[in-house]
Amino acid sequence: MPPWAVGVAVASIGVGAGITGVGCGVWLVCQGFAAVTLTSVLFVTLPIAAVAAVVVAVGSVVRSVKAANVTTHHHYAGPVHQENNTQVTNHKWFGRSNTTLNR
Repeated sequence: MPPWAVGVAVASIGVGAGITGVGCGVWLVCQGFAAVTLTSVLFVTLPIAAVAAVVVAVGSVVRSVKAANVTTHHHYAGPVHQENNTQVTNHKWFGRSNTTLNR
């Protein structure tokens, strides 16, 4: 599993737990003032959950853009031999043919 997916999953769990806590808190506060229904609690908590989901999505995009712009430079002190192999696979009905091209 890629690290960005783990980060998004953990953030989603945190957002869900946070929204649940906020919803319970709002429900407890509102219980003394008026009759609280599920609909009223959802109207209070859903906008908060939507904002949190957008924040997580934007953070994920920003992190992936930063990771995509990383260039790696390798510096070697001695002689270097580089090999580039390409494997071509042809799937047939009753067998498999592999060809390796050395460039």
